[in-house]
Amino acid sequence: MYLDKSAHTQTLIATEDTLYLLPEARKGRVAQHFVRYVEDALRLLGVSEINISVKTVNKAGRFFRLLGYRHVENGLTKILEVENV
Repeated sequence: MYLDKSAHTQTLIATEDTLYLLPEARKGRVAQHFVRYVEDALRLLGVSEINISVKTVNKAGRFFRLLGYRHVENGLTKILEVENV
C-alpha cells in the first residue's frame, strides 16, 4: 500500500500496489481477515480512503465488492511495443 495525500481533498489515502495470498493460503476467510487487518492498520495511520485496482480476468472485483468496496472508475492500459528505428 502506498500512502499519499489526495490531490482533491488533501486527506490521507492509501493506494494498493499488490495484495496477494498464495493459492494454498486462500482457505476459509483468510483473505477477508487479511484485508480487514490491512484496513485496520491503515485506519490507525489516519487513512480515510483506500483505492484498489483489480483485473477483469479474475474474481477479485466481486470479492472486494462483498467487503464494501464500490466501483468508482474505469482504468485503461496500453502495452507499448518497441519500435525498430
